[in-house]
Amino acid sequence: MQRKKNSQKFNVQVPKSVEKEIFKLEPEIQKVVLSALMELKNSPFPDGKSIKKLSGGKIPFYEKRTGDFRSVYTIRGKMVGILFVVDRKELKEKLKALRKSHRYRDFSR
Repeated sequence: MQRKKNSQKFNVQVPKSVEKEIFKLEPEIQKVVLSALMELKNSPFPDGKSIKKLSGGKIPFYEKRTGDFRSVYTIRGKMVGILFVVDRKELKEKLKALRKSHRYRDFSR
């Protein structure tokens, strides 16, 4: 017996600040990153391959790997909120800064 795929799509929200960061990247990388973000419409949950749930915080964040870049997002109902896109070398520092910021506290509401 096959399970039906969830036909409900998620709404992916990319804030202007994240768009600006993406458009600073090389054109080929921009296409790959934007395509990866749009894949989240189908299923933003961990798949054991390119998406994983990040630990260490009271609010669940998820990471999508796209080459050398990482997209970090949160899920609320059917909404996927992109928090940032960053080079993998800068991920730990960016997460640490996010968890200390006022934006982190706003996600818990």
